[in-house]
Amino acid sequence: LIQSGGKVLSKEGELVDLADSPLAGNVRIFTDYDPEWEIDPATLDMMEKIGEGEFGIVHKARWHGTVVAVKILKEAGAVAIGDFRTELNVLQKVHHPHTVHFLGAVTKTQPFMIVTEYMSGGSLSDIFRAQRFPSIWRGVQLALDCARGLAYLHARQPQAVIHRDLK
Repeated sequence: LIQSGGKVLSKEGELVDLADSPLAGNVRIFTDYDPEWEIDPATLDMMEKIGEGEFGIVHKARWHGTVVAVKILKEAGAVAIGDFRTELNVLQKVHHPHTVHFLGAVTKTQPFMIVTEYMSGGSLSDIFRAQRFPSIWRGVQLALDCARGLAYLHARQPQAVIHRDLK
């Protein structure tokens, strides 16, 4: 599952539109969101910008005394909101030591936001672009950790999660 427009992985291993799959009508994209996860944006103290993608800007922030990462949706277009809802739906269901931990979201006011744990070591691309490259042993550990997280996502039932944006 999981890319713009609600794609799912078919039995043949291809991404197909959710509407064209046997799961059509059986998968709720956003209605699964639990209001328990709702965060009041006033409780987020934004710090520096740490990243940017096609649909969102990521900031380091403080939330109730804890440093977190906050992805802020750039625009409220139909495609961006669809991707946001899909990401939110997936994040709240994914629990594994090698995936980022979802903490909550802002969905009642704009801009919409997703709050996750803050990864103090930076992204994989940050690590591998650093002037001091990790040792071979550390590189192997990172690769294994990534593989474990991806294996967990790919093995999820009833639908595999296809990441498509590993950084």
